Amino acid sequence: MKTFLLLAAGLGLAGASAVLPARDAAVIEAPASRTPPPSAVVEIDPAELFRRAFFQPPGAGDKIINAERREWADAEGIKRWRWFLVVEPSPELVKYLRDDNAFGLVPAPAVPPIEDAPAWFIIGPDQVDCLQAPRGGLRLFFNKTKPLLWATSGGTGFRPGAPATVKATPMGPSSEGRLPNLPPPKE
Repeated sequence: MKTFLLLAAGLGLAGASAVLPARDAAVIEAPASRTPPPSAVVEIDPAELFRRAFFQPPGAGDKIINAERREWADAEGIKRWRWFLVVEPSPELVKYLRDDNAFGLVPAPAVPPIEDAPAWFIIGPDQVDCLQAPRGGLRLFFNKTKPLLWATSGGTGFRPGAPATVKATPMGPSSEGRLPNLPPPKE
């Protein structure tokens, strides 16, 4: 049995070497380099970023400290986006985000790392409570000792949808009359 397996393996290798082109062992092909699309910081009005982030305009007691939205795009449109926001929230905003849980966020067991954050987006992991979306994306960091909120989210741009289906065009009435309801006879 062992002889049969060794013979089968040897024949398989011989067949593969005959089919596959020979490669020079000294030449190692480097993977095709993929350069990311250039980063573009979109200058956005901080109040507009607040509105887009929380689906409401800032209240009278909300003070926006910093706001930035980044987009990575190409000729087809936005491929990726990420925003960062630091706010001194009003009690109404804290109630809306934390107590009413407007976005269905869950407590994070630990403060997750923030990728590519601006220099002003500094969070002390032991100084905040973190709420995040169950599948990632939106993250809110509430300072434990003073009214300060850090918020961030990111995602991908719109993807092209499936091509539209072509609807069948109904045929008009036949000039020869109606076809019979019965199938053709079997011979």
